[in-house]
Amino acid sequence: MQLNNLIFPKPEPSYTKTTFNNQKDIELIYVRNKHSKPQYEIPCLFLKADSDQYIIYFHGNAEDIGSSFDFVYTIRNSMNINIIAVEYPGYGIYTDKKPSQSQIEQDAQAVYIYCQIIMKIPEDKIIIFGRYTSKQQLRSIGTYPSCFIASIYTPKALLLFSPFTSIKAVAKQHFNVLSFLVKDQFDNLTKAPSIRSPCLVIHGKKDKLISYEQADILYKRLGSQRKQCYYSEFMNHNDFHFTFDLKEPIVDFLSLIDQLNKMLIKNI
Repeated sequence: MQLNNLIFPKPEPSYTKTTFNNQKDIELIYVRNKHSKPQYEIPCLFLKADSDQYIIYFHGNAEDIGSSFDFVYTIRNSMNINIIAVEYPGYGIYTDKKPSQSQIEQDAQAVYIYCQIIMKIPEDKIIIFGRYTSKQQLRSIGTYPSCFIASIYTPKALLLFSPFTSIKAVAKQHFNVLSFLVKDQFDNLTKAPSIRSPCLVIHGKKDKLISYEQADILYKRLGSQRKQCYYSEFMNHNDFHFTFDLKEPIVDFLSLIDQLNKMLIKNI
């Protein structure tokens, strides 16, 4: 099997253009990349909430925005926060482009700019959330576009759920001598020093797919002055307690950011 097929397994589409029609506060939107010739549209799933805060969510690459719906739906409902889940090229109904690191970077940037310019969301209301979720090695890169965006923009916060340092490091952990065949791409570690936004890293110490040591190496390289790590003693790669391992750390972290920002404004 070609390496590209391992990194981009492209599952069968789990949704169509009409799947989310007539669902309250849920809409499939299309972000046009006007800086590309020819122009094309990126499908995104918009889950609306009664809030001025927005999460831009990058899912794992063993799924599409349809199969990640239950996860983002639970986050939206439990945290009362708007979510824009971004599709990857070649996934779901997004067939205009082929998946690659450069295309994912272009799309991530196009969506971020769309949120600011078209949706008029202030940057200090945007939270970037990247998740690595897969039962197979090399099959998820959701934290990479998140680190990429946070390395060139300054969103309110960056949330990294089970991040890796690079695809090459993941390959070395599992395949060792064969890792030399893997290009050093999707490299979060090189982006980390340029990330200035507050960052929360969540990882499980029982994660056998991506060792939590990778998350800790990444955490220590982050350029952010406001950063926290939460390493669950019981969480593995795909099994975690939503409230204790995800919701509470995120809510507490975002609340802390709000408190610190208010203190800074008061002292100006």
